[in-house]
Amino acid sequence: MSVAKKSVIIFFTLVVACGESPKKGDIIDKNPLLELEGFWNRIGTIQTVNGVPVDTILITESETPKLRQIKVFYNGHIAWMNNDYNPSNPWTGGTGMYGKYKINSMESITESISHGTGGSVNWIHTYKDSLGVNYRDVNLGISLNGNYHSLNVPPVFEGMEGIDDTQNPTAYMELWEKMSEINSETKADGVWKRVYEIQYVNGIPVDTVSVPSDGTLDVHFRKNGRFLYQVDNTGISEPGDDLHWGFGGYGQYDLINEKSIMEYHEFVSGRTDSVIQNPPKTEGQAIELEFYNDDLFKQVQLDSVGVKLRGVVYERVQ
Repeated sequence: MSVAKKSVIIFFTLVVACGESPKKGDIIDKNPLLELEGFWNRIGTIQTVNGVPVDTILITESETPKLRQIKVFYNGHIAWMNNDYNPSNPWTGGTGMYGKYKINSMESITESISHGTGGSVNWIHTYKDSLGVNYRDVNLGISLNGNYHSLNVPPVFEGMEGIDDTQNPTAYMELWEKMSEINSETKADGVWKRVYEIQYVNGIPVDTVSVPSDGTLDVHFRKNGRFLYQVDNTGISEPGDDLHWGFGGYGQYDLINEKSIMEYHEFVSGRTDSVIQNPPKTEGQAIELEFYNDDLFKQVQLDSVGVKLRGVVYERVQ
């Protein structure tokens, strides 16, 4: 990238971070929640000194140019994950989180993180267990400008496992770019939580088991052709177990006649035995769907010859 283009990004950051506060009327007429809705791609890190931006490091020109981090805001729920694979970590795959968020003002949001995968597992659950709380609040300064926003990240994330130190110095802002909508909205779009699991033998359902949230929390975001999910297994595992690190995925999908869906994974988080780094829409998996109503559906994984292997029922999270 040219020096001129870098200067534009730095100038944008300085204007957003140091410009005048919005007028009261602007805050009333403008819903910041709508601006945040959707998928975002982290494109860089803005280093700050005493709260003032001093330099912008683009991920593509950093020491980790292939690092990817995707974040989704949807109906008050939030999730993010990266592809920071490291075979020396017990989870090996990327790191991810799930929680809720609220808009405090045009310049501030609070993320209430409740679950995670990979390097965030200990960071979240050690805190929750020690204080007997259900989530960990993180207050973030935010500046939005069209298809870009920056987040002023506090030192609370410093030292989290699975986060690249070159991308996360103690004082920094994250720079994000909004991702385009691939498809129009479908019946499958929303935030969904797994509530039942269906066991199959020779393609025939033999048992249905409920999935309590204090055991496994499986939350799946789908919106306009993109998906991101996080599966936190800490409630049914012990530290040191492979299962303990959970599992997550990001990619794109196509809904076919509301009866099946093709999901194309690009990368995963948590415990994985293989590195998944796929270009968009190159490695697809067919999933059979059955909608019971607008807020409840069943999806069934099929083997290579179409035999049903595993079914899960998802309920829309309000």
